[in-house]
Amino acid sequence: MSVAPAFGTNALSGYQGGANGRSPASRRRKASGFFFGLFYGGSLVNGIEHGLEYLAKIQGRQEPILLADWPAVEWIVYMSSGGAVGLLAAYCSRSMLVGLLASVAFGAATTLIAFLGDTSLSSAAALIATAVGVAAAQYGRKLPLYAGDLATGRLFGVTWKHWLWLWLPWQYAVANAMWLGCPLSGLLGTDVGKLTLLREILQAPIAIALLACGWCNAVGSLRADLQLTRRQAAFRFLGWWLLFPMFINVMRLLGFW
Repeated sequence: MSVAPAFGTNALSGYQGGANGRSPASRRRKASGFFFGLFYGGSLVNGIEHGLEYLAKIQGRQEPILLADWPAVEWIVYMSSGGAVGLLAAYCSRSMLVGLLASVAFGAATTLIAFLGDTSLSSAAALIATAVGVAAAQYGRKLPLYAGDLATGRLFGVTWKHWLWLWLPWQYAVANAMWLGCPLSGLLGTDVGKLTLLREILQAPIAIALLACGWCNAVGSLRADLQLTRRQAAFRFLGWWLLFPMFINVMRLLGFW
């Protein structure tokens, strides 16, 4: 169920990147890259907010938990989301300009939220998020891209028709990452000793890393070159995207690791 065999014996043999290794991308790919970066990078905020909704339900709160309740955390989330927008847009489109435009669009949306929403954000936050996105875009366009993707119009070997609906599972994965990144005692509202709290904090990055591997394998099950049937691909995807995170959560709740 690993995606590694799809890349061949040398995982980097099919990749191209760097200033002199890029092939020109089509206009359609650049347009797709703009929306891919904007929606997938920007949905980091939505995914974390979904995770906070789960947290409020578990703790039995009548009022929802909002990012605005922690201004510093909200700023960090929006800055990270802005960076993800620029990085993904530039990586997909192989264009610094596309990454810049996507970052500006995200900054404009952040400005709108700052003026209309219940938030601690300001126009300064929008400017910083845009700057982070532009800096990330310069790096993203230099990342190696699988050569076959440009020729076939895919991303990570997955066709665009899948990326249109993967946006929703992606938000669920982000919500799971937020959930697993919080100490268990904090989620359940229980008092624990310092050693237990330290163990839970150290477990968080391990859980997130496992979740990231599960997401990569879930997306990898949709690769066109695997030549799986729809049923096989669906079962593999659901196993890695849905069942694997549930398994990690259950293991943590039961205290097995």
